[in-house]
Amino acid sequence: MARGTVVFGASSMGALRAAELHRFGMIGVGAIFRAYRDGRLEGDDEVALLHATEGLDWAPLTVPMVEVRATLAAACRAGLIEPAAARRVRAAVREIYFGDRDWPMMENACLAEGLLDAGTFRRLAAMHVPLKRQDALLCLAAAIAWTEPSRPCPPPPDTCFIRKLAEDVRMRA
Repeated sequence: MARGTVVFGASSMGALRAAELHRFGMIGVGAIFRAYRDGRLEGDDEVALLHATEGLDWAPLTVPMVEVRATLAAACRAGLIEPAAARRVRAAVREIYFGDRDWPMMENACLAEGLLDAGTFRRLAAMHVPLKRQDALLCLAAAIAWTEPSRPCPPPPDTCFIRKLAEDVRMRA
């Protein structure tokens, strides 16, 4: 970026990095980026998920919290559940380790705690909002449509981490 390369970030770790580096010229795209940038999300666990191998087209095997949040918001807007119930579901689901957080595990947790009945939970799951995918597609469209010339931006601040990284790179070269 300091040399003028245009860098976009969205959807997952790209959104987190764009939120950290947008003031240095990185271009963030999408709802996840905005949530990190505005401080509504903080941890990288919000976007963490497990996915299948290339042979299974990298299909997601778990559900990231950002998509749970988006799905609960959509369910509230649709009148499927009340906001207070959504907050309780979100709190219960957040307790599930990201590597185990899939729809069956979330259903078991909600049923065990009496948060939702099975039919309501299945309707909720059917409303799944694939927010990471949506943001990734928006980012690709933004990158394709980008017409501004590249321009150098100020370098990132000199920190002990950046100095260590630079030293590691020099040592490998």
